[in-house]
Amino acid sequence: MAGKGFRVMCHIGAAPGNLADVLDLLRPGDVLTHCFSGAGNNVVQGGQLIAAAKAAKQRGVIFDVGHGGGSFDFTVCEPAMMQGAHVDTISSDIHAVSINTPGYPTLPWVMSKFLALGLSLEEVVARATVEPAKVIGRVPGSAPCRSARRPTWRSSTTSTAPPWSSSTRATTSGAARRRSCRCSR
Repeated sequence: MAGKGFRVMCHIGAAPGNLADVLDLLRPGDVLTHCFSGAGNNVVQGGQLIAAAKAAKQRGVIFDVGHGGGSFDFTVCEPAMMQGAHVDTISSDIHAVSINTPGYPTLPWVMSKFLALGLSLEEVVARATVEPAKVIGRVPGSAPCRSARRPTWRSSTTSTAPPWSSSTRATTSGAARRRSCRCSR
């Protein structure tokens, strides 16, 4: 176990043993990666989020996608998210083998899967950028996000819509939108 002040990143999959035993050891701020893997030992069994995964999430364990060649399964992810195990950070796990798999885990492709699962574009982008930065301490004074917050948009137009919406496009040129819109949390 890591000492005080250090985090653990736990990779799960087809490892032997009881996943609940491992999850019970994780502390707030520790990271569970490949959290939606369909390989054997995973957080959803028989369509239900296991109790240890729910407890880990409630305790502040960070759930990271870590989508490699075989470490993401919609049949695990969807019920887990519906039962309260939302993704904290969206990441790929690209290496020499995974990049050549049918799952093709490039970050834009992984992000698109969460759009398909119903997260908003703002949520998906935040979980692939600012939330991982918070986890590794690259955003001063920040703690990892525990709930989705909708950003507020500041723009030179009178619209409060995000810069890609049709109402904003109708009133502002693309270059002006890119210069004037800033997402604030």
